[in-house]
Formats: sequence, C-alpha cells, structure tokens
Amino acid sequence: MNDRIGLSTVQTFLMALAIGLAVASNYFIFPLIEVAASNFGMNVVHSGMLITLTQLAYALGLIFLVPLGDVLDNKKLIVSLYAVVAVSALLIAFASNLWLFICGLLLVGAFCTVAQILMPLAASLTTPQSRGRIIGTLMSGLLLGILLSRTFSGLIAQWLGWRMVYILGALMLLAMTLVLQWKLPKIAHVPSTLSYQQTLVSVWRLLWQTPLLRQRGVLGALDFCLFSILWTPLTLLLSHAPYILV
Repeated sequence: MNDRIGLSTVQTFLMALAIGLAVASNYFIFPLIEVAASNFGMNVVHSGMLITLTQLAYALGLIFLVPLGDVLDNKKLIVSLYAVVAVSALLIAFASNLWLFICGLLLVGAFCTVAQILMPLAASLTTPQSRGRIIGTLMSGLLLGILLSRTFSGLIAQWLGWRMVYILGALMLLAMTLVLQWKLPKIAHVPSTLSYQQTLVSVWRLLWQTPLLRQRGVLGALDFCLFSILWTPLTLLLSHAPYILV
C-alpha cells in the first residue's frame, strides 16, 4: 500500500480494536488491586502503588519506545511490541510471587504504548479528506478500551478469578498480533536521517520550542492525574463494607 491512499473500513476498525485492546491491557489492574495485593500478601494500604508503577512504565514507554516508530519499520515494530504485551500478560497471569507480578505489570505498561505508534501510522496512511474521521474512530477505540477494560476485568475476576482476566487478555492480544501481521498494511520503510538517540533529543527540543505543546502536555497530565485519583481509591472503597456484595 502506498502512503495516503486511504484506509478501508475494515482496516480502520482493526486499528481501532488493536489500539483499544492494547490500552485496555494496562487498565485491567484497576479493579484488581485489592484482590491481587491480598493474593501476594501485599499490604492493601500500599496496593495503589501497583497503579502508580503501571503508569510510570507507560510514561517510560512513551519516551523511549514510541520514537522507534520514526526509526524502524512500523509494521514489524507494532507486531513485535504487541507480542511482548501478550507474553507480559501471561507473566502476570501465572506469576508465582509479587515481584514477577510487578515485573509483568511494568512490561505491559511500557509496551502497550504500541497504541501510540498505531495512531500516527494511521494518520500517515489516510487522505486529508478522511483523516479527521479516521483519527476520531481510533480515539474512540482508545477511550472505549480504557473504560470497558474495568468492566471486563471486574466481571471476569468476579466469575473466574483475577488470573483469568490476564489469561483471556493474553489470548486476545496474541490473536490480535496474528491479525495485525496478516492485515496491517505493509508500509515501505524509509530510513530516517536521524539516529535513535537524535530522535529522542528532537522530541525534547520540540517540546522546548513549542509553547502550545507544553501547555497541552501539562493539561493532559493534570487530567490524567485527576482520572487516576478518582479510579484508584474507588476500587478500595467498593471492595469493603457496606458496598461489597457478600
């Protein structure tokens, strides 16, 4: 496929689904912090740190992994990162101790940033006339992944246990990895004139030279902070009387 000849409806839906599933894998833990902490003998008071660690890993993924999209072949990179997320979810599911569990969470948090590589890839493949609609569809997939992940995680954990959440999540991620390998458009890789290190530096240079980008970044950080402040303690509140269903 050549650049900017447009994405089909099927390809757009596939990318939206892939983005939503990748992001959802990082949010499965939100309803599970109390039960997971109890399972590994972790003080429930400190269980909120599990959320903090996943989000820190996500931030590191944004900083160090997403710029690879400007350096490496996008299709190979996306499929590879997706496979790592799937394997990391299995590590969480079968973790025998707290440290393996945390290691899996960190890997999922960092590598689920593959969603942020799919987004600009789709933008580069769309025609100017359809770009707004396509990006809106992909953003809908991302937001639905964030929101529905909690519903999925809570229901599956209630019926089948918290480990099954990550087993099913890993199976879906592995299936999506195969689908992406099969259906994701093959893009001709044009070698970047910048090395990986230069690409990292250019991101910070762009941030420094663009006041609007800094402003939007701060607002986004504050929004996300408030979002986490609401959802993290809410799980602990609803896990105990008088709200828990016995």
